[in-house]
Amino acid sequence: MFLYNTFGFDQVMMAKINHGGFRYTIANKTYTLNHGSGSCYQNNQGNYQGVAGVICTNSDNYFFYDRIHTTTNVNYLLAKDVYQQYQTALTPK
Repeated sequence: MFLYNTFGFDQVMMAKINHGGFRYTIANKTYTLNHGSGSCYQNNQGNYQGVAGVICTNSDNYFFYDRIHTTTNVNYLLAKDVYQQYQTALTPK
């Protein structure tokens, strides 16, 4: 069995963002996560079915898309971290 600490991932990422941002590279393009608390999708009504909000043009700089969902690149970074930790767990000691 393999358990992954998603809360720990979030805490590490937020600490990095709060200390100047977190630089990362995907497909030879470098980005910087520097918005940890705000969301890319601005909808303060809380009604995702009937109220449209403004979507930022630089979602690659945001941890959250809306109040609870992470952005595409953060999902990629999470999956990459899960994979790396899983591979480490499989390595005989």
